[in-house]
Amino acid sequence: MTIGERLKSVRGETSQDEAAKLLGVHKNTLGKYERGERVPDAEFLVVMLETFPEIDPAWLLTGEGAKLREKTGYRSAEGVSLKSVAIQKEGLGPDEYVKVARYDVHASAGAGALVANEQIVDYIQFKPDWIKTALGASAKNLALISVKGDSMEPTLSDGDIVMVDTSDKQFEANAIYVLQNWGSLLVKRIQRKIDGTVVIKSDNQAYEPETVRGDLVEQLHVVGRVVWYGRRG
Repeated sequence: MTIGERLKSVRGETSQDEAAKLLGVHKNTLGKYERGERVPDAEFLVVMLETFPEIDPAWLLTGEGAKLREKTGYRSAEGVSLKSVAIQKEGLGPDEYVKVARYDVHASAGAGALVANEQIVDYIQFKPDWIKTALGASAKNLALISVKGDSMEPTLSDGDIVMVDTSDKQFEANAIYVLQNWGSLLVKRIQRKIDGTVVIKSDNQAYEPETVRGDLVEQLHVVGRVVWYGRRG
């Protein structure tokens, strides 16, 4: 069962229109979440758990375990800060979730956003097993930053949050990477050709691709590979 199917299961007989109003999103947005056309962001999931406090957070995020919390001792997500996006489960130890820092920088899906600073603004918590099995990554190497611009539409939109594996700097076929270029961060799709050249592409066809000669590829400063993204409703 996908996370979209789990979201649909949670609302049950409640109409999509009514559920969208309860969750503070447009009906079309909820529909895209349920059909798997968009990935629900952490803020939406917190609101979901506030609205349906009987739902087990681990099940909602990963599909593992029981759908409903134990009737004895479960607590709602009331009081959880939307800024900290801390999804918690009663009885879990401190090592059951890992925090991934979100930094006050933007990776531009466009001409390039300046890296003003690297201040941590908040954290999003994830299950370590999901990070390991679904992403094939280690939490200590992950960072969250925001996307700015439209050159990676429809894959990434302005305001999306991307998770970057800073240990993965080797170009894979057609993967998305964050690059640093003269004080700016760029998020682009990378394609390596057989002759050693690298093509830096935008998913938005309105933007022309750029080609880097093989002898200049080593000068590219690769921050890391994008392994996950979240989108606001």
